[in-house]
Amino acid sequence: MWDSAHLIELAESSARKETSWVSEVKDCISRISQRFTLASGWERLHNAGVELDVKTYRPRSWSDTRFAPYAAAVIKSFTNNLAVMKAAMETQLMAPGYEDESPIRAIKRSSASGRPKVPLRDAVMPARPVVPLRGRWGP
Repeated sequence: MWDSAHLIELAESSARKETSWVSEVKDCISRISQRFTLASGWERLHNAGVELDVKTYRPRSWSDTRFAPYAAAVIKSFTNNLAVMKAAMETQLMAPGYEDESPIRAIKRSSASGRPKVPLRDAVMPARPVVPLRGRWGP
């Protein structure tokens, strides 16, 4: 017999699968956050936070097997670190001998329009606008 928390989680998981923007946001958060979860990435993120004099939070990895409060913590950690992550990626891009595709270019390439957006509108949530990321790509 399932308890109430598991039944609610199953309903929430089912609803997530029916909205495309949820998986797009999840993929975007995962793609960016994974660059900062291991030792060298975390060090770059932490150093960028020190440079900007901003508290840096350890990025969390998305998990489909955890309850909704964990997903909220992942999103909160990501939004708190967004400016620091951007600064860390730009610093890495400018590093001498950096040969990998720049993280910023990779993110831009992943967006069809060249302007990465966090989609916050679908058939279920028609009142929420599509919000472009600020900074290099937006006003």
